[in-house]
This record gives sequence, C-alpha cells and structure tokens, in this order.
Amino acid sequence: PHWLVASCDGDGAVKTTEARLRAVAAGTDLESHALIDSLCSLVLGSEAAAGAAAGSAASPAARRRPSAVAVRTKAVSHLCRSVAAASRFPGVLQATFHALFAGDATPRLQQQGAALAEHISSHAALPLLDAAGAHLLAGLLRVTRGEATPGLRPDAPEAVSMRSHAYGALAALCRRAPKLLAADSALPTELFGALRTEEAGARTPLHEALAALAKVHAPGAGGSALPAQTAARLTRLLAASAADRAPQ
Repeated sequence: PHWLVASCDGDGAVKTTEARLRAVAAGTDLESHALIDSLCSLVLGSEAAAGAAAGSAASPAARRRPSAVAVRTKAVSHLCRSVAAASRFPGVLQATFHALFAGDATPRLQQQGAALAEHISSHAALPLLDAAGAHLLAGLLRVTRGEATPGLRPDAPEAVSMRSHAYGALAALCRRAPKLLAADSALPTELFGALRTEEAGARTPLHEALAALAKVHAPGAGGSALPAQTAARLTRLLAASAADRAPQ
C-alpha cells in the first residue's frame, strides 16, 4: 500500500508519483489476505518477528510504530471495503479498537473505526463473531455512551456519525449473534433511554437497533435473560420505540 502512504504526503512530487501508483493499483484485490495484513500493520505498527516467533522479543530496530494518523485513517477506510477483512482476526479487530481508542486518534479516524466495527458485525464469520462478540459489544457501548469521544460535543457531526455506526453494528449483532445481546438485560433500557436525547442523524439506526433488540427478547425467541412477562412487555415497548410511536 505504498500509494496510500504517498497520498498523505504534502510534497507535490510525491503526490504526483502517488497518482501514478494509484492508477497502477486500481485493480488491487482488497480481499487479499496479504494486503489486509499490510493495511492492519499501517494502523497498528509491526514487529519483524523472527525472534518473537521463538518466544523472544524483537529488537527495537525491528519494530515499526503506527503510521501517521492520515495514513491510518485511509487504511481503515480500505479495510471497510473488504469482506475478507471482516474475518481477518485478530488484526482487524485490533485495528478497529486502535482507531476508536488510541490516544492520538482524531475524530475522523474514530469515525472510520466505528464504520469498521459495523462492517465486522455485518460480515465476520459467525464462529469468529461468537468468539469475539463480547469484546466488540463492549467497545460499541463505549461509543454509544460517548466514552470514546470525551472531547467532542454529543451533537458534533463526528460523534453523531460514530454513534450511528455503533447502533448499526448493534442491530447486526442482534441478527447474527442474538445470544450475545440476549444476555445483557440492561441494554434495552439503555437504548430506550437514548431515544430522548439522540440526534436526528443517528435516530434511524437507533430505531433499527431497537427493532432488532425487540426480536432478540421476543417471547419464544429463547436465550433472553428476562422473565417471559417482562420480555413481552419490553418487546412491545422496544417495537413501539423503533416505530417512534406510543405503545398500544
């Protein structure tokens, strides 16, 4: 992905060369595991692990720090375009959390991290999603609660976009890993409460997450941590909230 790095360089000659490289790379296979790993290494940094494979630490000279934020942002955006990347664990999951929570992450990088989290939730192989779903869910809830962006106003466009992606990811997890969501009896109340303050730009995916969560807790769905009567009442409330109307 040399053209990706070059595209973030401020030098005019470098950017001209980048344009030529990009033309050559137009047919790049984004489903290639080698390319996916390279993109992840731009986000995370890497170690030449000849010694690490044998159990010893790599020398400081063999380590590469994460790339500049602009490069990481573009790398994550390309991971979002690859279906194969969604199942390239653990690297892509680590890249997601780095983009969301790294100390030097910008709002734009965090937006891309939230988009990648939604991409993983929608496309990762189910066995991988079952194994890592709890970790992914914990990260998504940090986003919906605003814990990932303490320096941003809740109504900032970047913060709204991040929550929108996080709600979309929650809806996908409800469909693809319902047992994971059924085990969290507090989540319906939390999302229901978010309706009162959520910005217009994120309300539609929040409604979709509520509708999907209603199906998870529907009587007879199995796996819900709630008593049947409570689950039935909650299902009506969630379904009504998803439709943005009062329950009958």
